[in-house]
Order: sequence, then C-alpha cells, then structure tokens
Amino acid sequence: GGEGHVREQRKVGEGRGEREALDRCCPVCMKELKYRRNVGAHVRAIHEGSRQFGCSDCEYQSTSKANLRKHKLSKHTVDSK
Repeated sequence: GGEGHVREQRKVGEGRGEREALDRCCPVCMKELKYRRNVGAHVRAIHEGSRQFGCSDCEYQSTSKANLRKHKLSKHTVDSK
C-alpha cells in the first residue's frame, strides 16, 4: 500500500529533475548548464561564434561581457605604480 505510493513519488520527482536538467542542456552538444536562461547565450557564443561584445579601444571582440571586461583590464589599463 503506502510503500508503493512513496516509491512512485520518488520516480515522479526524479523524472521532473531529469526534465529540468534537459531544459538546461545545449541542444547541440548536450552540455548541461547551470541555468536554463544560459542555453541561448551558450549556443550563440560556442556554436555560432557570435562575438557581440566589442572593445571600444581596439578590434577585440568577445563572446561575453565578462571576457571583454577582463580584456580591458589586462590590455587597456595603466598601472598606477
């Protein structure tokens, strides 16, 4: 009786988790990302080669704002020493 019900709940819970994980997977390479909202950016940057973040000081183009920020800090800042 009750034990079978608990077992069924676990199966449903596991299935939901698996579906949620698939929602966070890249449809091209099946990489599982932390958040579903990151899948589109991953596909554009990795599989389509989109480099939408351009440096205002040189020709450098990046796939992410974070990489552009790192580039600017390493290439276009003057040491204050």
